[in-house]
Amino acid sequence: MLVLIGALGLGALVAYVKGVPADRVPVDLSRDPAASSRSDTVDAYKPHYEQGNLKFTKRSVEVPEGHDPIVYSVNEYLKESTVTPEGASLVSAKVNDGIADLDFNAAFRTTYGTEDEQTILNGILTVLGQFHDIVSARFLVEGKPLDTLGNVDLSEPQLVIRNPSTPSEKP
Repeated sequence: MLVLIGALGLGALVAYVKGVPADRVPVDLSRDPAASSRSDTVDAYKPHYEQGNLKFTKRSVEVPEGHDPIVYSVNEYLKESTVTPEGASLVSAKVNDGIADLDFNAAFRTTYGTEDEQTILNGILTVLGQFHDIVSARFLVEGKPLDTLGNVDLSEPQLVIRNPSTPSEKP
């Protein structure tokens, strides 16, 4: 009797495994879609100062087809900041084990004043904070490490800034 029950149980298990598609993941085990760095919309940030403190206003923007969301959102920030030289842009972003390698073009490498470097660095790190798979960032220019940005030492990866209290721009 026990052997028969065991055989029926094993048969039911085999039928279940064969009958359920392998690509179906239970909802409670599936990954949160917001955790992905690839998306159709991103938050675009615009810096401003209030009583000497750097603040950001954010708005949701569509990422054009074929564009990397990380690269697009960082470049949108650089345009909005009006601090970097014309033509300065992020060329590529590669994320590995939570570290984003941000490779900028040569126009990004320049000397910035203290307030400008804070606007650039904290802004980029805040932009990256919306991508949950990014924990820190390394800055590169044309594939080579950028050691400093004005007075800030960039020889080690910089932690992203997660800022959920950033106000949204009114439509």
